[in-house]
Amino acid sequence: MVTLNSNVVAFVNGTDTPAARAELEKKFPGWEKYLRIPNVKVDNRTIKAVVRLREGTDGTEDASLPTVADHDWFRVEFTEGPPAERAAFLASFPSEQTSFVGRDAGVQLLGGRLQADPAQGLVTNVAGVYAIGDANSDNVTNVPHALFSGKRTAVYLHGEPFFFLFFLNCCFGGDGARVCWDLC
Repeated sequence: MVTLNSNVVAFVNGTDTPAARAELEKKFPGWEKYLRIPNVKVDNRTIKAVVRLREGTDGTEDASLPTVADHDWFRVEFTEGPPAERAAFLASFPSEQTSFVGRDAGVQLLGGRLQADPAQGLVTNVAGVYAIGDANSDNVTNVPHALFSGKRTAVYLHGEPFFFLFFLNCCFGGDGARVCWDLC
């Protein structure tokens, strides 16, 4: 991003506190120098809204190209002080589990996510329960990774006799057929 824009502002939404800086310094010693080199400014005001002022595309863009020139324009409004206007806005939002099925089934949590063993097809501590996508504890939360982790688990399970029997039972009858029908 620094190579694309020399006027970078990190809107940190009130999280720039002495305690947060001390914790960051422990994890990434010297982190502030990386902000000073490209002259990144930190704005600690609390964000009230992000408003798209202008859609920067006109529909004639070639989607096969790796980048497309656009002219988006955003206004960042705060609970105090004047708004800021930006041509680009990257965001990071905290995420948390919205389903407690894994936890309620007895799966151990790590950092609020289902603890999974990547060497064993993302199995959890509960036999037969696998944690894929952003539900698992690897802390990667994007769609391609979710698809990859699902495929990885499916490939792992392909060699597991339990999965084959589970699949047959679910899809072709047995006690669990009603519960698992959507899997087939």
